[in-house]
Amino acid sequence: MSGQAPVSLDQALERLLENAAPLAGRETLPLLSCLGRYAGAGITASLDIPPFDNAPLDGFALFHGDLEGAGENTPARLKVVSARYAGDPPAKALKRGECVRIMTGAAMPEGADCVAPYEATDNGEEYVKVPFSLKAYQNYRRKGEDIKAGQQLLAQGDCIGPGSIAALASQGAASLAVYPRVKVGILSTGSELVLSSEALGGGALPAGKLYDSNRALLGGRILELGAEPCFAPAAPDDAAALAALAERLLAQCHGLITTGGVSVGDRDFMPEVGKRLHAEALFRGIAMKPGGWATAFLAGGKIMLCLSGNPGAASMTFDLLGAPLIRRLGGASAVRPVWRPVVLKTPPPVKAGGTSRYMYALDEGDGARLITGGFHGAQAGADTIIHIGAGAACLGARRLGAFFAPQRDF
Repeated sequence: MSGQAPVSLDQALERLLENAAPLAGRETLPLLSCLGRYAGAGITASLDIPPFDNAPLDGFALFHGDLEGAGENTPARLKVVSARYAGDPPAKALKRGECVRIMTGAAMPEGADCVAPYEATDNGEEYVKVPFSLKAYQNYRRKGEDIKAGQQLLAQGDCIGPGSIAALASQGAASLAVYPRVKVGILSTGSELVLSSEALGGGALPAGKLYDSNRALLGGRILELGAEPCFAPAAPDDAAALAALAERLLAQCHGLITTGGVSVGDRDFMPEVGKRLHAEALFRGIAMKPGGWATAFLAGGKIMLCLSGNPGAASMTFDLLGAPLIRRLGGASAVRPVWRPVVLKTPPPVKAGGTSRYMYALDEGDGARLITGGFHGAQAGADTIIHIGAGAACLGARRLGAFFAPQRDF
């Protein structure tokens, strides 16, 4: 496999996706437990929301024609015939010259087509003076204004965010059928890695050792994608030990992502691990920076995606390859990043070579601002990936996450 030529990012992603399929079956969960998951079927609204015309503010429900000619010195004087609160049945139909004291969310009475705010009137009890005019349906919330019966709320494969949950709850739904949750194994390789200060018994970090941030990085992104991370214990630089851990995780999970050991050094054992697992090589290396040594195998029908141990490279290749793969397994209808021309507000660093480069940025509406410097800290807040091609043309794509819309424009 060492003689394989690097593939393009598009080729690498295509090879991953053509060997992955949404998990079979559905599970029905309480609405809040569906956050970040993918809808197992399309859902349409059965109710108009709001289900009746209602008041959007506290005031007096009345007929706009009764305010014709009203002004500061010539206020309209209307009889207050009743009061209505949210949850009350509608008031009786109004006659001309009558109004109803009404609270936000209460049903509008027949004959009323607008609401005069309390604070703009004299707030009278038996009669109220309104020193201004209103138009028909001003300060008026119509039936079905938010959601109309028959409107599609979710398509199969849509990611379920807080807004979707609220829309479903407005229809009286308490649960939803979703695709099964994807379990993703995480294997950080490297004898230099230490899990945490607690693992050292509170002692100082030994010289030459590093805390394993890739484990947390990938675990967080996997959770963000609505999937479940499954962690391996600390893994030394040993091909047999790594192969045993990878085999165990592949048996327990729907896929495996590793970091480290993918280059051509003396202890870069992941290619050897693939051989020990009798896995099919999908690609070995990608024509991109960072993360160009990313490698993928198909082992027992499951994908093992091997990323660089460098945190910035691991993060970037996860966002461009791992996130689409997890979304495909999870049942998402849209899995690929959507690249669009973007204006850079900061100049990209000048580097030699014609390899495609990918950088993190923040979308600021009028353009994207590159985030430069070390990965840890600042880059963790990035919401955009910038692709700088060999010809220096810049494209941008929204990072694929639980509630991000991959089709978002710049």
